[in-house]
Amino acid sequence: MNPSRFARGGILTAIGLGAMVSSAGTAVYYPPLHPYLTVQSAAYRDLDGDGDRFPDTGETGRLVLTLDNTGPGLTGVIVTLTTTDPDVDCIQSASVLAGDLSTGQSVTLGSFDPLEPGFTFKASDMLQTTSATDPARIDLCIRFTSREYTGFSDPTCFSLEADLDLPPGGGPPPLAGPDGVAGTADDGVLLEDFETDKDGDGDITVNDTFLTPTAPGVYGGTPGFYLRGSANGSGLNTVAGVTCGGYAAGDPACILDPDYPMDWHVHCAPGAANCPNTESGTCVGGCSYDTPANGHFAHSGGNSMHMGAHFNATDFRLGDTTHLRTLQGFVSAPINLTLLTDSGDPGLSYWTIVRLMDDNGVLGPNNAGQCSDCADVQVQVDQDPDPNVDDWGFWDKLVPFQNVYDHKGQAYSSASAYYCEFTPTDTGTAPPAPRFPPVHETMCFPEGLWSHCGSTIATSVTPASYNQCTGPGELDSAGRGVWVQSKFNLTPYLGQRIRIRWIGSSWVFNETSSSYYEIGSGFDRSSHDDGWWLDDITITGAITRQLSPLPDTRPSPGSTCPTDLCADADGDGYGGPSIPPCPADVPVDCDDGAPDTFPGAWEVNDGLDNECPGDPGFGLVDEITGDSVWLDPTNSYFCLGHQAGAIAFQLAVSDQKEFLKGQGQTCTLRTVSQCSTLTETPPVGEVYYYLGRSLTPYTGSWGRDSSGTERQGVCGS
Repeated sequence: MNPSRFARGGILTAIGLGAMVSSAGTAVYYPPLHPYLTVQSAAYRDLDGDGDRFPDTGETGRLVLTLDNTGPGLTGVIVTLTTTDPDVDCIQSASVLAGDLSTGQSVTLGSFDPLEPGFTFKASDMLQTTSATDPARIDLCIRFTSREYTGFSDPTCFSLEADLDLPPGGGPPPLAGPDGVAGTADDGVLLEDFETDKDGDGDITVNDTFLTPTAPGVYGGTPGFYLRGSANGSGLNTVAGVTCGGYAAGDPACILDPDYPMDWHVHCAPGAANCPNTESGTCVGGCSYDTPANGHFAHSGGNSMHMGAHFNATDFRLGDTTHLRTLQGFVSAPINLTLLTDSGDPGLSYWTIVRLMDDNGVLGPNNAGQCSDCADVQVQVDQDPDPNVDDWGFWDKLVPFQNVYDHKGQAYSSASAYYCEFTPTDTGTAPPAPRFPPVHETMCFPEGLWSHCGSTIATSVTPASYNQCTGPGELDSAGRGVWVQSKFNLTPYLGQRIRIRWIGSSWVFNETSSSYYEIGSGFDRSSHDDGWWLDDITITGAITRQLSPLPDTRPSPGSTCPTDLCADADGDGYGGPSIPPCPADVPVDCDDGAPDTFPGAWEVNDGLDNECPGDPGFGLVDEITGDSVWLDPTNSYFCLGHQAGAIAFQLAVSDQKEFLKGQGQTCTLRTVSQCSTLTETPPVGEVYYYLGRSLTPYTGSWGRDSSGTERQGVCGS
């Protein structure tokens, strides 16, 4: 059967495809494309206050957004600003036409000029910042529509520091850039490429990282360091872990390996004599930090940073691995970020290859799109504005806008509560925090993480070489391997002193094995556990010393929201029934108290009907609404339509499209993940029909039959 797309709706698609299959092959389903726009930057200026870049108490202001299309090409795109933040009184102009956007295209929308199309909102009169190092933040989201998709997209959210003022006088100068000369074009740029012996001891070590140039070839400051797992996180440069919610807390197997292996090391060129890696300690299990003869990986130059271990001195493919039951990180030195635009808006980018164990290496029954070993980037803010005092707050996720997460953490229900996943405990207690005592989860399902990005074997740059990231990519400096670049917007941390960490977490494969290499049985030769490489880390908007903003003490300018604005209480982009009513061009929400319910919505696995009267699936609960396509001509692998929140599905297989059990019909049920391999082969000359629904955490509807009646009792269910 040739690849083809089926429209949304009807018994073949709206409820998860009932497909005919000949004996020549089995059915392949493909999940719907989920294009989204990421927020590269967000700039604000008020219209009636002090004219700075911070929304202050009661001010009305304008946003200019730069967005990246990281999905397929879109046409007729309209972007809408939404919020449920009580610190926003109203959004006065919400939608801007973006037009047609090709894959990878960036677009800047909005204007500070109130006479031009743009985004306008009024801050609440109750908005208040009391600490400049922990300021109030206004949380906003964008959703978009296009001709290719029904209804609004899922939201992409961002935040703005609020109710702040610039301190009097000029700010500190920008950091001298990589050339070490102040007043040149690279000022404000902090580059770490792992190539320079900055402390002059003759070796390249972690103690050279993030030292800053004070003159050409002269460096100072505080270096980066490694973060090692521990039982309680009380030691210097250590972190403790707790099992993610749902896993077997209290099980003696669900603890970090008591050897606390350290895989982070400077990955120097093969045979390098100035790369001792003594700071990493002993490589647990008899491994080495010496780069294998064919294991050069560097985006530029000869060196990079690697979370991985080497068991084979000649061939990385036979011995590169990562240790199990670990939490371990590489942490930057403190970085002072600008408040002023003359140092450039702050941002982070780095080049990476990620090859960590996930559904590509261990395909379980329900773990599609989930990582067993996962990578994350996190940020920490100094809570004391005194440049001479550091009081570090909790760590939290730093969300990218380019090469965003390629996986989610593995859910306990995808395999077993035995295979524990860990999240760090130095992240505070904010939700989600299902454990007691509470720990804010940052590396658990359904949080976004990395595990399969770039390539260690590709010899040319192609979209396939990006693996499950979107690119762009560049060839390794030695000609084998493709690096991809991730980017982050640091403007939510204007004027703050921060640290950044690259942290990895690995699961409990079993309670005794220390690494995949030591397990053997094919895992010792797997390419899915080779590790995580970083190179050419670049931070822009860096200044020489901390200069924190001040809380804004001005009263509200007294402006009010227009009385003719319609309500959107749930921030989903659809106006609720209100007085006065919404304008004719604003679609009316059927439930303005539920952000996942609106006209044309796709079902979310929440036990509720997310669609509105007139939608094809209205009246059904948690039915599969995603499009599906025949993708693989061999018809050996299928993906059911996407349903946000669902982690397990049920597949009905029958030789009759009525899906009845008995009465001369063959009909069976089995539990599957969204993407699974079909094992049924119809007899020659016969066909099989397939029907899918969500199963966990909420059991969904089987959809409607050709008469429009909801299917009941499918295969005796």
